Amino acid sequence: MIHSFSRFTRRSMISAFCALLATVALPAMADSYNIILKQGGTALTCASGGVTFTKDPNDGPGWKTPDNASVTIQDGCIAGVPAGTFTPGGLKIIVRNVTMNQQDQGLNVVGLGSGLRTPATGTGANRVFYKIVFAFQGPYRPKQEPAATRTFQIIKVTGTAATGLQEEVVATGTYHVHNVNTVPEPETLLLLLVGAGGLYLARRRRVTRAS
Repeated sequence: MIHSFSRFTRRSMISAFCALLATVALPAMADSYNIILKQGGTALTCASGGVTFTKDPNDGPGWKTPDNASVTIQDGCIAGVPAGTFTPGGLKIIVRNVTMNQQDQGLNVVGLGSGLRTPATGTGANRVFYKIVFAFQGPYRPKQEPAATRTFQIIKVTGTAATGLQEEVVATGTYHVHNVNTVPEPETLLLLLVGAGGLYLARRRRVTRAS
């Protein structure tokens, strides 16, 4: 009788725990995305970058500020662009609800805006830095991808506000942002926890029957 009551108590506790997880809002988690630069439709393997964004399930789509971002370009990768790492210089991301295979994927980064920049070198009229300016235009519809365009320009900036800034576009192309799913979605995590509880119950049932 005591053994039966103990087993019932354990099952009740696990069921209550799973129910609690289902009703409590899980904390927002960060998603990581690769930033892929392309020229002539070909991805540049000598340029690598990424951006992370923390989804808030209570937030909606729109332009957001990423947690962090960077793009590193190797020497000789893009004509007219020296090797260097570009870091946020007003970068914005656009997030929208995405549906894939008829399943709601929630908020995802679908495009970039504004830019990244390298540290400046030199002083006065000889001061130089480079920036990548991203653009996203058109509605995002997964089944009509051509409706959305993603382009970038790499601009060489010389001088200062005092000496006069000079800008020169040295490279153009397109880009893509790819979710690498390094962190499980809150809903996925919930399912894993509930599934673990179910496996524990099944194991306990097998052990009890064997005894």
